[in-house]
Amino acid sequence: MSTDLTSAHAEAELQTVARFLARRAAPETSRRVMTRDEALALVATVRRFMSRPVGHVGLLHHCTAVTRIVNNRQVFCDDEDRLLLRFDTQIGDCHPVELGTSVRDLDTLQRAIHAIRMAPMPAPNSVPQEDADSSEAKVFWGAKPYLPVTLWHDSTVHAIDDARGATLERMLTQVRDTPFMTAATVALSAQAQLQWYGLGRCAWGEATDSEITMTARTVDGKASGWSGQTHRDWTKLDPDRVVREALTMAEQSRNPVRVEPGRYTAILGPAAVGQLVAEMLGLWDADRTDSGGTPFSQLNALDGHRSKLYQRVMDSRLTIETNPADPDGGDYPFFIQDGFPSGATTLVKDGVLHELAYHIGYAFQRGKTPRKPPFAIRMSGGTTPIADMIANCERGIYVNRLSSIQIQDYPSGAMTGVTRDGCFLIQNGKLAHPATNFRFYESPVIVFNKILALGVPQRVAFGTHSGIHAEYDGWAITQWPLGPVIVPPVMVRDFNFSALSDAV
Repeated sequence: MSTDLTSAHAEAELQTVARFLARRAAPETSRRVMTRDEALALVATVRRFMSRPVGHVGLLHHCTAVTRIVNNRQVFCDDEDRLLLRFDTQIGDCHPVELGTSVRDLDTLQRAIHAIRMAPMPAPNSVPQEDADSSEAKVFWGAKPYLPVTLWHDSTVHAIDDARGATLERMLTQVRDTPFMTAATVALSAQAQLQWYGLGRCAWGEATDSEITMTARTVDGKASGWSGQTHRDWTKLDPDRVVREALTMAEQSRNPVRVEPGRYTAILGPAAVGQLVAEMLGLWDADRTDSGGTPFSQLNALDGHRSKLYQRVMDSRLTIETNPADPDGGDYPFFIQDGFPSGATTLVKDGVLHELAYHIGYAFQRGKTPRKPPFAIRMSGGTTPIADMIANCERGIYVNRLSSIQIQDYPSGAMTGVTRDGCFLIQNGKLAHPATNFRFYESPVIVFNKILALGVPQRVAFGTHSGIHAEYDGWAITQWPLGPVIVPPVMVRDFNFSALSDAV
């Protein structure tokens, strides 16, 4: 009797997988990625097709729909559907494999799984395999439950078919008769992920995201403006506002004047602050910090593990945290590679370094609770509008956005980059005239110790070409979406504009 039930259950799983594979060839409007039931059935099928015991199966299904307008008329679509699979057997970890949309039935799936070349490839962020079955490891893995999050919005998935084209057409209509060349992007994504582990841990997550950006440039190429919005819920975006702000910034940027480089009071818009904060994400790593490689390292600690924990590192008005349940952004409440739970982490509290990110292997070694590297991050703010910051500035520089940022020195966090798409000289509380772009050289940690005023935090759009979204066991998945970064505009003193730049 039990055998019949087991056989019936296995047959139902196989049918679920077969329907899912067929659906990928003609995706439904209501659902672009696998459901939890489909993911669990696929895990069971992978285990059934393997001749050796499988201790871990990881699935990541990522669909993006990206459409671009160039020169006010040309439209390019860059839609993507990627299903990544990884599993671990007794002989080691397998290389991740992509199951393309050509895998449309169970026979093709079975051949694809058996064709994977098995090779030992230890995951550096995992609990050591020799310790995985110990009672201490089981307690370690079961330390806390998954934080409930809401990252999925049906409106975003529906917009791929229903709203994307209409939005682009409306944006094109608004820019056709303007004296600017424009480039705009409408991007939407759906993602689902399941990590099944032999220790009894099964992590499931699903998320959507959407973004609209526009760049407007004068025909002579000497002035430009940019605006963007992003949200997990498509209905929260305002395309008309994005177009209006980009065109206004481009118009105001005409005929820039060269201003001598130097240290100025700077008013950084949310996009500029968000770009600095995004480049800092790797600096919160505890292993790198204890090794002396970040601005949060402490050189004279007695125990050999060097950090500035519980010391003030930023302005006392600043709190920086990463919370998977953040209603305006959020993130999966587990490590991508291992499915280990990870909750909210307060990195800086009232200017004091409060916590660091511990990857699983280092946390297990140090006896710490694992905390995933920040992917979604929020910085506290204030209530000062940008207009008031400008009115209270006798002489300074307003920066709408930054570009081409690179970390030059990890121990100090020093970065370089250029201003872009809106840079203005401020004199006597007013925008005096547009300024030629600058190259800057600054450490955000130092910048956030020189704050004069803070505005209201908002999520920042980065565009669809700004870096790598994530890695799945060494595979770069896509260039978009980046993690939610929610920051305020800031007014700071003595920002180092080190040289002029020809960037526009």
